[in-house]
Amino acid sequence: MSIKWNKGMIIIGLLLAVGVFYVSPAMAQDAQTVERLERLIKEQQQQLESMQQQLNQLKRSAAEAKSQAVEAAKQEAADAVGRATEDFKTTGKIVSSGQDRVKLAISG
Repeated sequence: MSIKWNKGMIIIGLLLAVGVFYVSPAMAQDAQTVERLERLIKEQQQQLESMQQQLNQLKRSAAEAKSQAVEAAKQEAADAVGRATEDFKTTGKIVSSGQDRVKLAISG
C-alpha cells in the first residue's frame, strides 16, 4: 500500500507542479488586464477632473457675461431716461418728431 500511496503522491505532486505552469500565464494575463484597467480608470478620472474644471470655468464666464449684459442694459436704460429728460427740459415735449408740421389725430 505504501508504494501505491507514494506513486499516487508523486503523480499528484507532478500534476500540481504542471498545473502551476498552466495557471501562471492566466494569472499573469489577469494581472496585466487589471493593471491596464486601473490605468484606464486613472486616465478617465483625470479627464473627468479636467472637464469639471472646464465646466466650472465656463459657468464663471457665463455668470460674468450675464452680469455685464445686465449692467449694460441698466446703463442703456438710464441713458435713455436721461436723454428723454433732457429732451423734455429743452423742448417741453416727451416725444419729438423730425418735422413740426406732422400732426397725429386720434378719434374714437
